[in-house]
Amino acid sequence: MGDPNADSDHPILKMEQDAQIGKGSRGDVTILPTLVVNNRQYRGKLERKAVLKAICAGFEETTEPNVCLSDDIETNECLNDNGGYWQDKSWSNIEVCRSTL
Repeated sequence: MGDPNADSDHPILKMEQDAQIGKGSRGDVTILPTLVVNNRQYRGKLERKAVLKAICAGFEETTEPNVCLSDDIETNECLNDNGGYWQDKSWSNIEVCRSTL
């Protein structure tokens, strides 16, 4: 345990602090639990769906595992308010969806 009255760094705690210093694009780990995905700190809810979305985002198209292609994980951009749906009612009632599924 070491001398509690000593005014020096504890070697084991110092090693742990050094291990938490960010490397490359990853920031320092100062809040636990910390999730790192593709060498970047994940910022978001620590729930299954959100974490899986973060992991799946790291795969190139056509290389993702089946779990990433499930309706529970994928976002259907063609639904209202999901970013891929466009409409122009003022011109000729045109509606367009660019599906990236």
